[in-house]
Order: sequence, then C-alpha cells, then structure tokens
Amino acid sequence: MTINVRTIAFALGSAAALAFASAAAAAELAGDAVRGHAYAKAQCAQCHAIEPGATSSLVYNAAPFATLAASPQLTVKGINAWVMAAHQTKRKPAIPAANCADIVAYIKSLALKPAPALDGGAANP
Repeated sequence: MTINVRTIAFALGSAAALAFASAAAAAELAGDAVRGHAYAKAQCAQCHAIEPGATSSLVYNAAPFATLAASPQLTVKGINAWVMAAHQTKRKPAIPAANCADIVAYIKSLALKPAPALDGGAANP
C-alpha cells in the first residue's frame, strides 16, 4: 500500500484547520469566572440565587445558578443562549456579550464547587 504525500498533507491541513476553528470557538465563549461572579453579585442576585449550593432564588421563576451548573445537558453555548434570550425584555435588560461570557464561566465553575455545609464549611462530596 502506497501512502500518498498529498493525502497526508491534506489530512494534516484539515486537522490543523479543525483545531484552529475549535480554538477560535472556545475563545469566543471563554469568560472569566471571577468577573462573572462579581457581575452576578451586582446585576443578577436581585432575582437569582448565585452562590454555590444555593437552591432558592428571590424570584420564583429565576433559575438558581447552581441548578443551571448541575444540569449535564447544559453546555456553555446553551447557557450563553439562555442568558441572552431570557434577558431581552425591559424588565430583564440585555446583558453585554463580554459580561455574558463571564457569567457563563462563573456558572460552569459552580459545577466544580461543593455545596456549603450547614456549619459553613465545605460539605463532603
């Protein structure tokens, strides 16, 4: 069996292009969880429970961030779309894209944090 140099070059080029496109998509959705938490405290906490393990929001239909983070079906793109779609009314103003990416990063980070224990320490997983 002969290996065609053009076939190998094409395969390597395609793999590189795919890797570049994936990295670009990831960078587009990348945000900063620390900035997202700060933004959430200032802008989201009036309605949403935003802290790790919090399960009861101030507004009955405002999803707690920890609940969103715990959903295995929810992807970064899904959270991003939900945040943008759910906040397009006068009552719920649109969130700037940079802040939205940070909020997404913060919500995703909640999936990695244990819920607080009743005594204030971390709960055993």
